[in-house]
Amino acid sequence: MRTTWFAALVTLIFCIAAAGLGAEADVRRTVLLFGPRLGVTAVVVAPSDFNDQMQNEFPSSDKNYYPVFSQMGIEAQQLVPLGESSHSLAVHEMFLLGGLDQGMAIPSANLVVGFHSGWGVELGLGPYITVLAPGGSIRLAAGVVYMVEYTLPLKGFSLPIIFTMVPIPSYANPRLSLLTGFNFAGLE
Repeated sequence: MRTTWFAALVTLIFCIAAAGLGAEADVRRTVLLFGPRLGVTAVVVAPSDFNDQMQNEFPSSDKNYYPVFSQMGIEAQQLVPLGESSHSLAVHEMFLLGGLDQGMAIPSANLVVGFHSGWGVELGLGPYITVLAPGGSIRLAAGVVYMVEYTLPLKGFSLPIIFTMVPIPSYANPRLSLLTGFNFAGLE
């Protein structure tokens, strides 16, 4: 009788420990992702008006600037689980350098906070800042970035496809960007 009781107690302890281990494996943790970004930005403005604006910042009598230019940079992303669901709070920090294809160097940074669904679609918004240098004087232009992203999960990394819209009040011409790249999985 004592042996049966002892066996039942040991079996119960092992079952509780196994259930606890299974529960620990199911707990979602914050995921840190980072990776390069490459894309294109279009400024919604007439080409002649854009050229006039850029000539003030990057004077050059032998070239014309076009309102479509390249973007490259890096992004860090944190996905914080929302309860036991497959959805997450997403926080992005993105640093980009635009216009290198036209001999410009337009740095920008943004911080986006949003909702990342379990099926890979994300919506977010946050502050945007860029550095402008008209006539050699440096000034900052700020706005709000609106972001829609779809992340395609692949083995060992993920492929984000990002669309952003940035209306900059001082210019009244929104910037539309399409970016992609890949994410390395960071720490969990």
